[in-house]
Amino acid sequence: MSELQQWINSYLVKWGLVHDSANIWDNLIVLLLVIAVTVGIDYTCRYIFLGLFKKFAKKTKNQWDDLIVERKIINKLMHLIPAILVYIMLPLAIPREEMPTLLGIL
Repeated sequence: MSELQQWINSYLVKWGLVHDSANIWDNLIVLLLVIAVTVGIDYTCRYIFLGLFKKFAKKTKNQWDDLIVERKIINKLMHLIPAILVYIMLPLAIPREEMPTLLGIL
């Protein structure tokens, strides 16, 4: 169990939850945190990186970068960043020892 889960688990037990249900809730809370972080990074990357790329595309004389902006290729590629982050951070929320099949499905 990660330090974050242990910290959340200790607070849940202090608040009166049974230890078994606290384990489930701390996994859920960490999963929600992972999702919130990835959504925040998704919006940040799309607005910052996409805005910079659009400014760069306007300043150049090349047509290929204008086509990339017009067809929203960069915008679509930005959705890969949260997917990769979820793939990397998912074992923090759902430990392999506790629920290996659920982790495999997700």
